[in-house]
Order: sequence, then structure tokens, then C-alpha cells
Amino acid sequence: MFEQPVKTPEDLLKLVLSASDKIQRMDIYRMNKEGIKEELDLLLTEERISLLNDFNETGINDAITRELLQVMPAIPTSSQSNYLKKLQTIQSNYVEIIRRREEELAGKVFWET
Repeated sequence: MFEQPVKTPEDLLKLVLSASDKIQRMDIYRMNKEGIKEELDLLLTEERISLLNDFNETGINDAITRELLQVMPAIPTSSQSNYLKKLQTIQSNYVEIIRRREEELAGKVFWET
């Protein structure tokens, strides 16, 4: 599903919204967090991030970043730091929020190890 061709930021936004809806409908006790991470990795490739930054449509970039931040708890805690680094490369108004999430995550990972 997430391997569909993306030519515009709007195409990617549609895929992100679809993924977010799918993830939010899942049973949190039965979800395959590693599988979700793999699907999100397919969704947010370097090429697609470059596309977002080249178009520089901040409203769409913000919507994509916001949705992906909301589904982030569905992936393994150990993978969330890399995920946040990926989100930081998207030109959006969420840079400060992502930085705070990284700080919170660093504390969480510390206590879980």
C-alpha cells in the first residue's frame, strides 16, 4: 500500500492519513509494532522527504509531521529516536516539538534499559 508512487506532497499526505487511520483502528494489545515500523519506513523514505522539502508546502508538511508524531507510539521504543530524526529533516513548524519528544524519549529509554 505505501509503495504507491508519490508525485506530490498531497499524494504523500493521503498515504499518511490512510496509514494513521489504519494504525488507530488496531487493537493496541495485538499490534505488530515492528511491522508498523517497517510500513512507516516504506512510507517515509529519503526520496519522499526530499519531495516534501523541494515543494516546501509548510501546511502539508505540518499535517504529515503531526500525523506521524501521533502514530509514533505504535512503533518500538528503541526505533522512535531514529524516527524522530527522520521527522526532523522535514521542513515544518514542528522542529521544537520534535526536539522535546527526543528529550522525553531519551529519559524513557534510559529507564527502560
